[in-house]
Amino acid sequence: MSKQENRASTPDNPPVIRFGGPGGRGGPGGGGPMAARMNAEKPKNTKKTLVRLLQYIGKSKAVVLVLLGIMLAVTAADLLGPFFQAKAIDTFSVDPVTGRLTVDMQSLQVYLVVMAVVFIFSSALSFFQGILSARLAQQTVQVMRSDLFRKISRLPISYTDRHRHG
Repeated sequence: MSKQENRASTPDNPPVIRFGGPGGRGGPGGGGPMAARMNAEKPKNTKKTLVRLLQYIGKSKAVVLVLLGIMLAVTAADLLGPFFQAKAIDTFSVDPVTGRLTVDMQSLQVYLVVMAVVFIFSSALSFFQGILSARLAQQTVQVMRSDLFRKISRLPISYTDRHRHG
């Protein structure tokens, strides 16, 4: 699927490899899976659109604050995991006199248990974060749809006669 351009290849002038179709990458039409999103219509006033979106999300401030707290806790737990992993590795040492490997099994067991608790805690919080994020998104879209329905239902019939779409 890839083809190489016909030109001399030198260290200063490496060969050019083109993938896919005319878009450069992806399938026959080029662009790949993100091409549709890249051609999306942009709002006329981005700042106003973001403010309105934040107003819709702001109606669920408690959920947003809980999500922020969970996000911070997951980040802290994700940083603690490697810290305790390093401590567990440090329980292994080489005796300088005999050259034998020694392991502080008691400390190793403690660090392994702490690591397991941290990783389980992080996984559980990530799970709940996903659920709350999905719930927040669904509630926000539901409010937006109901507001849109109320607005459309107040429009006169003549509006739909004059405007074919939008």
